[in-house]
Amino acid sequence: MIFAHPFFLLGAGVVALPIILHLLFRKKPKRLPFPAIRFLKQIAPERRRTQRLRSLLLLLLRCLLLLLLVLALARPSVPGRSAAVGVTSDSAEPVAMVLVVETAPRQAYELGGESRLEVAKRKGMALVASLPDESEIAIFDSRGGFETFEPDRDAALDRLDRLTISPDAREMPQLMDEAARLLHTSQKKRKEICVLTDLTEAAWPADACTQWTETWAENAQNAAIVLRRIDCGVLQPQNGGIGEIRLTPTITAPLAPVRIETTVEAVGTALQRNLRLEVASVTENAQNARPIPTQEKNIQIAAGESQAVRFTLDGLPPGTYQGQISLTGRDPLAADDVRFFTLQVVLPPRVLIVAANPVEQNAMFVKEALSPSAMEETGTARFRCETIHYDQLAQTDLSGLSCCFLLDPPPLNDSIWKRLNDAVQRGTGLVAALGRATTATAFDTPNAQHLMGVKPVRQVRAGDEPLRFAPTPPQFTHPILAAFRGNEDRIPWSDLPIFQYWNLETIDTGAGANGEATTDRETTAARMAAILRYNDGGTAIFERRFVPRAAAAFSEKMTAKTGAQTAESNPSTVVPSGKNAADAVDAGSVLIVTTSMSDATSDPMAWNFVPTSDAAWVFLVLMNQMATVSGNAGDANSWNVVSGEGVTLRPESTAPNDSHANGGAEGTPPVGTSVVGSSARNKDSSEPQTTFSSCVLTSPDGTFLELPLQTGRAQLFFADAVQPGNWLVRAGGEQNGYRSGFSVNLSPNATRLERLSATTLESRLGKMPWMFIESIETEGWSEGTTETANNGNTATSASSRWNGDLFPWAIFLVAFCFAAETVLANRFYREAGR
Repeated sequence: MIFAHPFFLLGAGVVALPIILHLLFRKKPKRLPFPAIRFLKQIAPERRRTQRLRSLLLLLLRCLLLLLLVLALARPSVPGRSAAVGVTSDSAEPVAMVLVVETAPRQAYELGGESRLEVAKRKGMALVASLPDESEIAIFDSRGGFETFEPDRDAALDRLDRLTISPDAREMPQLMDEAARLLHTSQKKRKEICVLTDLTEAAWPADACTQWTETWAENAQNAAIVLRRIDCGVLQPQNGGIGEIRLTPTITAPLAPVRIETTVEAVGTALQRNLRLEVASVTENAQNARPIPTQEKNIQIAAGESQAVRFTLDGLPPGTYQGQISLTGRDPLAADDVRFFTLQVVLPPRVLIVAANPVEQNAMFVKEALSPSAMEETGTARFRCETIHYDQLAQTDLSGLSCCFLLDPPPLNDSIWKRLNDAVQRGTGLVAALGRATTATAFDTPNAQHLMGVKPVRQVRAGDEPLRFAPTPPQFTHPILAAFRGNEDRIPWSDLPIFQYWNLETIDTGAGANGEATTDRETTAARMAAILRYNDGGTAIFERRFVPRAAAAFSEKMTAKTGAQTAESNPSTVVPSGKNAADAVDAGSVLIVTTSMSDATSDPMAWNFVPTSDAAWVFLVLMNQMATVSGNAGDANSWNVVSGEGVTLRPESTAPNDSHANGGAEGTPPVGTSVVGSSARNKDSSEPQTTFSSCVLTSPDGTFLELPLQTGRAQLFFADAVQPGNWLVRAGGEQNGYRSGFSVNLSPNATRLERLSATTLESRLGKMPWMFIESIETEGWSEGTTETANNGNTATSASSRWNGDLFPWAIFLVAFCFAAETVLANRFYREAGR
C-alpha cells in the first residue's frame, strides 16, 4: 500500500485518547445500605457485564473512527492499479522502461485548452516520477529514439518536457520494434514499453500492425517485455481540414490555365468557413512582382462529409510561383487548416516523337495529346513536339530533349540505343509504346538491354471480351496516375478496349553490357516496377527509373532510418563533380507501354481503341503525365514534397540575354533552366549556363541555411526538409542569380483523427501481451477496460472505474463509524438514564 501523505500516519497515536478518557472517567461503584440486598447481589453481575460490553463496543468504534480518519488523510492507494500514472507493478524492483510518446501533428489537437501532446507529457512525467529508483528510462517520440537510456530520472523528465510535434512522424509499430531492441541491451530483469498514443487509424495501420505482431512473436526475447498503453486521444474529435493539393498540371506553359484542387472535410461537426487561395511569384523581384488576386470560396459541409474544391489560375507569365490554400477561422487542430504548393510556368519543353511511315499519321494521337493544334496557335501548348522517322533518329540532336517517344519501335542499331541511353542518363525521359513493328529481338543489343531492363517475349491477345486497364488503389500513388486520384471509381477504364499487347520479361542487365553502360551503373541506380496492369494481370505500363547513386543511397537511408539520424547526420549529400556526376545528376526514366499508341479506329488490325474511344480523355491525361514524369526523373512533383522527403537542388542560371528569357521580369532566370529537383528544363547544349558555389535556403519560419555546391554541374540533396511551408532557394545576385523554391506539406495521414474501434483494436493488437490502460479525459480505469496479461489471456471489466485510490473508501468508513457510534451511544445512555 502506498500513502500520498504518509506523515499523517503519525496521528495514529491519537487513538489512545479515548482509551485514556475511558479509564479516567470510569464510574466507581457506591456502597448504599439496602434491605433487600440479597436480590441486588443476584442482579448486579449481569448488569455489569452488559455495561462493560457496551462500553468496549463504543470504545472500539471511537478508536476505529480516529484510525480511519488518520488513514484517509494519508491518502492510501494500491500500487499496480493507478491508470492516471500507469504505475507498473507491486514490486519496488528497478525497471528498464521505454516510454514511446506519439508526437504526430494530430497531437496538437486541443481540448479544454490542452493539446494531446501536453496531456501525454503530463501523464508521462507522472509515470516517470512513480518508477522505482535506479530504473533505466528512455524516451522515444514519433521520429524515433536516440537508442540509449537517459542518464537519470531528471534527464528523462527534461526530455519529456522538451518534446515537440514531429512533422515527419512514423507509425507506432516501427517505434515499438526500436524500443524492444533497446530494452534487449538492458540488464534489468523487468523490462517494459509504455505507449502514450491517441489510438488513431493513421498511427496503427493494419499492415504495419500485422508485420509488427509477426516480428514480435518471432523474437523470443520479446516475451519478457511487458507492453502497456495510456490513451491520450479524444473519443469524439471535431475538426475541419484540407486534404492533399493536386495541381493540374504542375508544370505549365505561359498563359495556360492551372487547376488547383483539394478536398475539405468536416470531422465530428458541421463546417461553415471560407477557403482562401493566395499565390505569389518567387522568381520576380519584390518591386517588380505582379500581384495575383486572392481567391476565396465559402465552404458549407455537414458533419462527416467532404467537399471537393477547385481554383483556377491563368495568365501567369514564366516563373516559379508559391501559394497556399487555407481555411479561415480556428478549430482544435490548426495543422490541417493550410496546405502549400509550388508550380512552374515554363516555356514548353521539347518532345521528340519517332514513328514509322507515314510519320504524321502514326504520331498524330500522341502529338495531339501533348500539343493540340489549337493550343499551338495560341502559344499555350504544354510541349513543343517534333516528329521524325526512325531513319532520322541517328542524326537527330537529342540534347535538350525533355522526352522522347518511340512508337511501335522496330529493332534498332546498338549505336542508336547508346545515344538514347546517354540521353536518359542526362535526364531525358523515354517512352516506348510497343506495337506490331516491335519484335521479340527488338531489345537484344547490350545498350538496349541496359536501358530498357525488359524485353518483349510474346504477344497476348484478348479473348471473347476486350482487355482493359485495371489500376489498383496503391498504383494511384504513382505520379503518372496521380491526376486520377480522388476520382478512382469514376474513371471509365472499361471504355478503353485493348485487344493485344506484348508480354515482358526482365533482363539481367548485369550481363552483356558494354563498358560505358557499366560506368553508368556505377553512378546511377535503376528501379523497375509495373505501375499499371491489365485486368488479366499483364503489365500495361512498366517503369525503369534511373536515379543518382546519392539519391538512391539517401532513399535507402530514409527507409531504414530510426529518426536519430536527422539530428545527428549531415542533412545534405553532394554528388561529386566530374564526368560521372555530370552524367548522373539528371538521370531520367524509361516507360514502356506494352500496347500500341498509334492505331486508328479504322484500322482492322488495331491493337486497341484507347486514343479514339469515347473516353479518349484518359489517353490524353496518361500521355501528358508520362511525358512529364519521364522527363522529370520520375517525379513530376519534385518541388512539392511530403515532410521528411529529400529535396534535390540544382541551382543554375542562364545569361540574361538568352532568347528563352522572353516574358520574364528583370532579374528572373530564364524559364526552363532553373528548377528545384529534376524538372522539365531546357537542356539545349548551346545554352550558356552559370553554376554557383553555394545556395541559401530560407525555411518557412525565416531561418537561413547556406549549403555549399561543388563547381561544375553539381547536385545537392537536402534531407532535412521537414518543416511544412514554402521554402525559398537563392543563389547569386539579384540580377543574374537563381531564385526558386519548393513546398513541404504534412502527409495527409499526419492529421487524420479517425480512432480505431474497440473491435478493430482488438483484432490488430489483441494477440499481443498488452496491459491496456484506457484513459481519455478521466483518470483511472474507464468502462470497457481490457487487460491482457503476458500469457495472452484476456479479461474484460464491464464497468469498473476504480483506480486503486482508497481515499473514498476510507472516508466512507469514517462516516459509517461516526454514525454507528452516535446511534449506539444515544441508545446506551438513554437506557442507562432510564
